[in-house]
Order: sequence, then structure tokens, then C-alpha cells
Amino acid sequence: MVGLCAGTIAIWIVLVSTSSAQKSPGTPYPEVCRRATESVVQVRSCGGTGSGVVMDTGLVVTSISLVGPCDTAWVLQDGRNYQAHVVVRDASTGVAVLKVDSLDLPPLQLGNSDSLEVSQLVLAVQVDAHKALEWGPRPLCTLGVVSGLDRKAGGLEGLILTDVPLVPGGRGGALVDAKGRLVGILSFKDPKISRLSYAVPVDRIKSLLR
Repeated sequence: MVGLCAGTIAIWIVLVSTSSAQKSPGTPYPEVCRRATESVVQVRSCGGTGSGVVMDTGLVVTSISLVGPCDTAWVLQDGRNYQAHVVVRDASTGVAVLKVDSLDLPPLQLGNSDSLEVSQLVLAVQVDAHKALEWGPRPLCTLGVVSGLDRKAGGLEGLILTDVPLVPGGRGGALVDAKGRLVGILSFKDPKISRLSYAVPVDRIKSLLR
């Protein structure tokens, strides 16, 4: 898995290394990927299949569209399956919080989405539902930049716009900064430009964990 992430990231770093955006200090991206993938899972419920992020002990945040009207979901990673219960649905952010009593995965370190800037490098960590059929529910990493802030789309406000494509099953995945800190939850593709996607800022989600 680490080799896959490192290979993907190396390609992207070559493409952006001459850009002014390549100024963000932090941990080398292969290491950021390795750490982040430990905290990103696949989520399956009556709303479909997507991704989720372990944000606190026993708590997984995902897209509200994945859980739909269901009260339960399944959380999968690396051959392990966990039954989860929906404890929060927040329409204002478009996310849901799942409680998993037996979850033994590490929470992803939380960042500060208010400090993001346009052109800043970010890493999307998401489970591709199509590739998961062959590889299992293993997260993939893709490097990109913040394209816009405080955007309105899909009935939501204050969103982060990035140039990282959302893969099938990527809803609910993680957007992390150069130090591997969670800054957003991947939400949906731009309806007009498919290579762009929106994320919910983590600062709007932190209160849901209390």
C-alpha cells in the first residue's frame, strides 16, 4: 500500500515542483500518505459506498448522503469490518458521524481549515469503490491544490474547492495539509468541471464530535 501511494504522489510532485504552490513546508508526501491512510476507511450503508475518516476514538465522519435514512453502516479497512451506528446527521455541513464501539484505528490529527490559502498544496485520501473490488478497501492518495475558499455549491456554504478529482467512492474521504492534518471532508464533484471537487472545512465539523 505504501508503495502505491508513494508512486502516485511522485508523479504529481514532478508536475507541480516548478509551481509557486510548491512552497508549503511539512512532512514528505509519501509519509503523509502513509499516515493518513491508516485513518481513512470505506463506508457502506443504504445511501451507497464511500469513504470515511476516523476523527476521534471510535468516531468516523463521512458524507451524509452515504447513510441516507439508515441508522447503521459498515466501516471497512484492510480486511476488517466494523458495524457502526449513525449518531449525528448534520444537514448544514452535509456530514454524518458514525459511532464504532470496537474501532481500533488511529484518529487523524485535526488541522485548521481557516488557515488555508488558495494555491496551497493538499492531499486527498479516498477509497476508490471500483478498485476496492480488486484491491480491497484501501485508500488512495492524490496531490492537488486549493482552488477556492468559502464557496457555495450543492446547497452548502463555506466549502473548499480543490483540483483533486473525486473518485467513485470518494465521498467522505479526507483532505489533509502538508503536515498530514485533516482540513476537510471530501463532499462532491463540481457539477460543471469533473476534475474539481468540494470539501467541507474541518473547523465546521469539530463541534459535531463533542
